[in-house]
Amino acid sequence: MTQFLSPRQFAEAIGVSESSVRRWADRGDLAIARTAGGHRKIARSEAIRFIRDHSAEVVRPDLLAISEPTHRRARTTAFAEQHAELFEALVAGEADVVTNMLTRMYVHGVSAAAICDGPLRHAMQEIGGLWPEDKRGIFLEHRATNICLEALTTLRKQFSRPSAEPPIAVGGAPEKDPYAVPTLMVSVVLSDVGYETVNLGANTPLSVLTQSAAELGAKVVWLSVSRKLTTTMQKEFASAAAQLQRRRMHLFVGGRGASLLPTVNRKYIHVFHALSEMDAFARSLLS
Repeated sequence: MTQFLSPRQFAEAIGVSESSVRRWADRGDLAIARTAGGHRKIARSEAIRFIRDHSAEVVRPDLLAISEPTHRRARTTAFAEQHAELFEALVAGEADVVTNMLTRMYVHGVSAAAICDGPLRHAMQEIGGLWPEDKRGIFLEHRATNICLEALTTLRKQFSRPSAEPPIAVGGAPEKDPYAVPTLMVSVVLSDVGYETVNLGANTPLSVLTQSAAELGAKVVWLSVSRKLTTTMQKEFASAAAQLQRRRMHLFVGGRGASLLPTVNRKYIHVFHALSEMDAFARSLLS
């Protein structure tokens, strides 16, 4: 996948003149880099940012390394159709199709939070429900999980980096929580918002999480909880929350097990039931 486009390629991708692209670059609306030979080039992530920010029409998606279905557009496709298409691709093990779908939706203006809250979450839930009915259920879910991890990692590479020094967010899932997709979703959504994220992944001791947050000077710490914590881990959670609060670090908590956490001083603790809620609050912290 190409990471840069020439001004001509970008102009063709969105159906405008090359002079328009140069004009946007000259007035600072579009970031342009130059090769050693002095030729202008546009980072693919910057091209996608511009398209999203200006609701530009993509007429040549192939120039952005996106395969566009001829029968519908991600921007106008109903949620049920997106979910069904994604579910079918995950069951079939079509990693490239899944990656392209997520990228296509994002380019057409769907936020990372909406992608994760919507078609991706529902497709994975449906695949998880195959276990009792399909002998291949475990195989299908594990393969779909790996495909999601790959697709989300690729999606995050499409985000443009903020020009200013971004705040840091670090997080993961606690010990004995093996689910890698939810914590990666949080990392991707916060990256889309504008944070520099460090995802420690599944099965992360809370002591490691708090230590990492302190070393990195994090503004936000997240914890993706998919199951009830043991009594010992609940005490560790209360201790970790107190440490983070003393440092005035915001703790974002979500997942199926979030409502089962012990009650602690919640001044800097925020429990979210959807990534879209977290997205909105995380943006407010940047303003």
